[in-house]
Amino acid sequence: NRDCWAISLKLVGRTVYESCGKSFVSDKEHVVLLPKGSTYACHVEELGECFMIEFEADYAEVPEISVYSSKYTLNFSNLISQLERVWTFKKPAYELNCLAGLYQILAKLRERELCAYHSSEKYRLIEPSIRYLEENYYDTSISIDRLAAISGISSVYFRKLFFSVYNDSPMRYLRM
Repeated sequence: NRDCWAISLKLVGRTVYESCGKSFVSDKEHVVLLPKGSTYACHVEELGECFMIEFEADYAEVPEISVYSSKYTLNFSNLISQLERVWTFKKPAYELNCLAGLYQILAKLRERELCAYHSSEKYRLIEPSIRYLEENYYDTSISIDRLAAISGISSVYFRKLFFSVYNDSPMRYLRM
C-alpha cells in the first residue's frame, strides 16, 4: 500500500515489480510509474543505480503500475539527473523548478503512453524527426520539408503520419 506516487528508472541493473499477477520491469530502457495506494513485490534481479522520484498527486482512482519505454523519447535519465541537481543545490525557486521537471517527465510519459496506442510502424517512420525536434527545440529554421527529409519521406506523408500519431500539426505541436 504505497503511501505516495513514484517514478523509477534504473540507470544500471534491473528491478521487477510484481502486482496482481503482472510483472513490470524497471531498467535503463523502461520507466516505471508506481501509483499511490498500489501494492507490489519488488525483486532486484541485477544490482545497479536507480533514480526514484516520490511525489504527491490526487486522483479519484488508483491506476495500476505502468511501464513506459524510454527508448524513443527524450532521455529520461538526463531529465531525472537535472532534477536531482536542482533538488541538491537548492538555488532560488528550486521547488518550482523541481515541480516543472516532474511535470516535464510526467508529460513525456503520457506522450509515450498515447503513442503506444498508435501504430508503432507510423511512429517508427517519423521517429528520427521527433528526436530531432526534441534535441533542436530552439532551432528557428525547422521546417516540414527538413523534418520529412530527416525521416526520409515526403512532406505530405510526414504531415499525415505526424497528425495521425500526435493529433496535431508538427509546427503547432512544437509551439505548445
